[in-house]
Amino acid sequence: MKWIKKILIGLLVFILIDVIFALAISFNLKKILIDGVIKEIVVQNIFPRKQSEGNRIISEEQIKEITDDPRVQEILNSPEVQDLLEKYLDTTVDGLIDVNSIDDVELEKDMVEFVKANREVLEEKVGKEITDEMIEKAAEQVETKDLSRAYKQSLENASRNMTTTEKQVLKGYKFIISKKLRIILFIALIIDLLLIALLQMSVYKWIQTLGKSMIASGVGIIISSFVVDKIVETKAHISQFNTSCLTNTGVIIAASGVVIVIAYNIIMKLLKKKDDLDEIPEFSEKE
Repeated sequence: MKWIKKILIGLLVFILIDVIFALAISFNLKKILIDGVIKEIVVQNIFPRKQSEGNRIISEEQIKEITDDPRVQEILNSPEVQDLLEKYLDTTVDGLIDVNSIDDVELEKDMVEFVKANREVLEEKVGKEITDEMIEKAAEQVETKDLSRAYKQSLENASRNMTTTEKQVLKGYKFIISKKLRIILFIALIIDLLLIALLQMSVYKWIQTLGKSMIASGVGIIISSFVVDKIVETKAHISQFNTSCLTNTGVIIAASGVVIVIAYNIIMKLLKKKDDLDEIPEFSEKE
């Protein structure tokens, strides 16, 4: 009977490690795509590899100098740009799955409103004043390019050329980052811990099991992030692919697990010491 209990506990611990891993993926997948893919696409489209300015050719080195400028990187990494990129990542995915969902896209308006709403932040990062005239001129230039129509057309063409399997993958991505999945995983984690506690028949032992599971899951996340990073860089040739957010999450989970295990051991020693003291018999003074 004991070996059956050990097998069940082992299975539940394995599930617990997987649930923690899945939660980390769910919370980080969108950021990985934005940091590792979307930003690279933005940079490549804003600064194409071959440009000319009047009669002067802008070299690869000059373009790289601009894109690697700390101020440019700081703007791309700002929460304001992150929110805008997240919005259009969601819009793009929805549009690829169903072309009818992209009717309300207004790229030009969103870009101008973004500059207006974040003028002070952009001025601070660029180190230059952004006047109303500059914004109006930029708005006129953006409107002449008809970016919204081109964006919608590109999504429509891409959606029509996508296979059913490819669309299912995008739907899977949406489910992975959804609140629904996160709630399911949190409930699964709680039920799993309750079952472990019942099988271990201990009020405290499940805490140690949770800590060890977090350490194992955290280490697995760190290793996976490095492996994925190398595979994407090698196979997809995306040199700026970045999984640091997932690595950081793995470190936090593993470190939290270590703290929990240490705290558990300290608490158990204190409880044992208290029990030992309680077991010491009391002797009355002999007359």
